[in-house]
This record gives sequence, C-alpha cells and structure tokens, in this order.
Amino acid sequence: MNAHDLPDTLFDFALIPKWDDRLHELAALIEPEDWEYHKTPSLRPFPILSNYLRYTYIRLAEEHKIVVSSDEKWACFNSGLVTPNQEPVYLLFEENLFSDRT
Repeated sequence: MNAHDLPDTLFDFALIPKWDDRLHELAALIEPEDWEYHKTPSLRPFPILSNYLRYTYIRLAEEHKIVVSSDEKWACFNSGLVTPNQEPVYLLFEENLFSDRT
C-alpha cells in the first residue's frame, strides 16, 4: 500500500482497539479543548474529537499526506492537533498483525 492506495476511511485504514480509550489518551495529551456535544446526546466520549480524526484522515488521504514506510509496516500523519506546548501530534500506525481468519 502506498500513499495513493489508501482506504477511504480511518477505520478501513487502521484497526484501533479500544477506540474510546485511545480518545481519552489523546485528549489528555493535546491542548485542552471541549470535545463534547452540548445539544446532541452522544453515547461515546469526545464525539467532536472522534469526528475530527475521521475527517482529517479522509482529507489527508485524498491529499496524499499520509506517509507509509517502504516495507508497509508503518504509517504516520500529522493530526493537526498540538500539545499544550504547541508541539504537533503525529499519529503512528503499525502493521496489523491480527489474523482475520477464525
């Protein structure tokens, strides 16, 4: 897979176990922001952050701004988010080693 052959959605691109836990970890790392809906109930934490990441992936994939290692074992992109010290946050993905077979 190269940057031009990426799947259309974040969850087609990456297996992200415990998505809600990953959102909590990310929210604790980045500059404080209100990531909750106020007028629409949500069953999931940080729905705005979740949507932001999903749509950021789509945009970056279309713009070919996701880097895939030559051995296709790693991929990385700039999330557009920053830490409280204004350091950019990059998301790093490792090759999925889980078997799809039962």
